[in-house]
Amino acid sequence: MNIENKDLNRRDDYLSLKNTICLKGILAICIILCHLWGAIVEGKPSLGDGVIGNTVGRICTVLGYLSVALFFFISGYGLCVQSEKKGDTYLNGFLLKRVLPLYIINILLIIFYALFNLLLEGMFSWKIVLQSFFFGGTIISKGWYLQAILVWYLFFFIVFKFIKSNKLQIVAMIGAFLVYLTACLIMQLSSTWYEGVFCLILGIVWAKYFKQISEILSKNKWFILSILIVGLLFAVSFVFGNFSFLSPPIRVAVKSISACMFTIFVVLFLRIVPINNIVTLFLGKISLEIYVFHGFFLMLYRCKHIYINNWILYSVLVIASTILLAWMIYPLFSMILKLGKKEKKNGNEH
Repeated sequence: MNIENKDLNRRDDYLSLKNTICLKGILAICIILCHLWGAIVEGKPSLGDGVIGNTVGRICTVLGYLSVALFFFISGYGLCVQSEKKGDTYLNGFLLKRVLPLYIINILLIIFYALFNLLLEGMFSWKIVLQSFFFGGTIISKGWYLQAILVWYLFFFIVFKFIKSNKLQIVAMIGAFLVYLTACLIMQLSSTWYEGVFCLILGIVWAKYFKQISEILSKNKWFILSILIVGLLFAVSFVFGNFSFLSPPIRVAVKSISACMFTIFVVLFLRIVPINNIVTLFLGKISLEIYVFHGFFLMLYRCKHIYINNWILYSVLVIASTILLAWMIYPLFSMILKLGKKEKKNGNEH
């Protein structure tokens, strides 16, 4: 009986705050593995050869953009849930409570990476440093996500502040996606900047129609059918997205579809697969710190002063150092992210 109750609770709470935190912990590790494999192969190209090397390389590459797509989904879902729950109170303090703290963290990271590049690599570019404060490039290693999510926070605020109809909000967010995509193409940014972004809108849609979706998925036949259809669509779109004969715009569109299908596939499995444990919860709480600092250690252990040639030792040090620093920095980042939220004693809790 207890097992059945746990299963029922999981099906209702598969996108609860705790569960999404645990998911972020898993995704953070997946992103490290993606970038780590690239650095390993760059130092020792022979590891990328052969069936095993190519397979591992393909899996790690896929883990990268699919994990980021899920991060966008979680962000969109969380933003919409809070907005639906708290209404104008949430939106009135949104810039102060959500945008400003994250931008402050972005500034601190710009300073950190600028000093690293100057002191350890002897490189410094005012152009890239200045661009790091805006959009389209950043000195923060793997830090494009920070710029992208800040832009989408602003899109979300503008749309939800001035549009109240559910359908019009979704239409406006799709319009924002087209604006964002156009800007990325004009700036000739890599597809990394936009191929998984639409999942943020998918997260908003899921939050708005959560009850309707849950009612459908509560019926086993529809749940199983959904997994099969979404899994098939992901497989097809993933394969076609890697065909070289397709034009770049079509490949990007198909990869975006594959990111959305994979995201739905994972979300569906969260209803039946438990991921909430002490390890994933710990990693999830420091997932932001893991994301923004793993690139530092990827460079540190392969810089001109320190070069670790053994790929096993290099991998262990990168992962262990990242998690350790993330854990140490977490209290600071947590304090910054709570700026502007002290009004909760006055009834304005966020």
